[in-house]
Amino acid sequence: MSRVWFVAWMVVGVGGALSTISLPFLFPVVLLLGALLGLRQVSRRHWWGLISGAGVLLLYVAYVQRHGPGEYCQSIPGGTQCEDYLDPRPWLALGLLFLIGGVIGEIKTTRGDSDVIPHG
Repeated sequence: MSRVWFVAWMVVGVGGALSTISLPFLFPVVLLLGALLGLRQVSRRHWWGLISGAGVLLLYVAYVQRHGPGEYCQSIPGGTQCEDYLDPRPWLALGLLFLIGGVIGEIKTTRGDSDVIPHG
């Protein structure tokens, strides 16, 4: 069950990063989802998913910018389309750092834990 909480926090992390980068109207929704997850004590330990989720979005940006840095042109029906692309390497480096850092944090936090709820 801990993986489910980690992935739920990842979704919040992706949403938080997306609302920060380009869609600020998502922020209240992300804040509400994070608050709802935080209400569940069992889910709080898996907050590392926030960091990994932000890393997933950064990796997506790196993928979209993979033709950069600079101008990239392609043939389309009726002509050529050119676009400017950012350097994908900083996005890739940060994305990997966040994703791996969140996973390592999750592993260290939950090492030796089981999903069994103690009785008593």
